[in-house]
Amino acid sequence: MELNFAFILRFNSQIPLFEQAVLIVADAALSLEVSGHGDVLEAHDGVLAVGSGGPFAAAAARALFDVPNLTAKQICEKAMKVAADMCCYTNHNFIYETLPNTANQASQPN
Repeated sequence: MELNFAFILRFNSQIPLFEQAVLIVADAALSLEVSGHGDVLEAHDGVLAVGSGGPFAAAAARALFDVPNLTAKQICEKAMKVAADMCCYTNHNFIYETLPNTANQASQPN
């Protein structure tokens, strides 16, 4: 994954508000957090969250991570509900974008 985006954010003085921005970029194999300063972080436990309710959602997701029979989407939904209940700046209107799970397909023989 090329990280030219971080370079652009770090050295483009025309966009001062990007210094405060944080976003998550992901593909099927890797998830990263990119800050407006150009910092690129990878989660040590696979859980990333941004925004005002991010710490609440991350804590809830980490608590649910080891619960058997929960899918990643179910963990996300429950964590976001917890964040929306706890953070006054987060509401219950969510848009979920999912990536296809190619890990199982790659491990199966043809």
